[in-house]
Amino acid sequence: MANPFISGRIPEDLFKKIEDHCKATNQNKTDILIKALCQYLDYEIELPLETKHKGVSEDDFRNLADRVKILENTIETLREIKLVKEKEEEIKADELGREIHTNITTAKLAKLTNINRRIINKFIQESVQLIKSQGGEIVPLELFKKPVEIDYNEPILINEHPYKIFYLGEDKKGSPLWDLLPIDNK
Repeated sequence: MANPFISGRIPEDLFKKIEDHCKATNQNKTDILIKALCQYLDYEIELPLETKHKGVSEDDFRNLADRVKILENTIETLREIKLVKEKEEEIKADELGREIHTNITTAKLAKLTNINRRIINKFIQESVQLIKSQGGEIVPLELFKKPVEIDYNEPILINEHPYKIFYLGEDKKGSPLWDLLPIDNK
């Protein structure tokens, strides 16, 4: 009976490391996956004879398993930092107790304002056109030098306070960022 098949997506740089390791040790990806999972799960398995002893010492394997654990811990730490940063950046309050939302995602903007995503995408297109018409430069994956105020035809109210939307450009991952700032009622 054939063994079950497993697959998954991994970061490109990790895949490259695995391929380099395969070439250097004359070992296949299946063996590396089996050994790494066994090490991670503290499970012993006898590899088939044709895949045993293909140039990877136990020390090399343990080293790889340790590096995988470090990578997993780093990813988890980055996730935690991102969550903390989002909390710090998203909601601040002005002197009147109105929330100030800075560096928020398109999803958060849509949720707070109930503006359709299609309309928000139109805001992006109009902002880019405006900057270009004023001789400004659009650099992908960078924030604008000056945020673009969005001219929306309806009042934007959050908790009965009026707000203005500003498009900031893209972060380093290509995600649009926005500010949602309260307007003074005078």
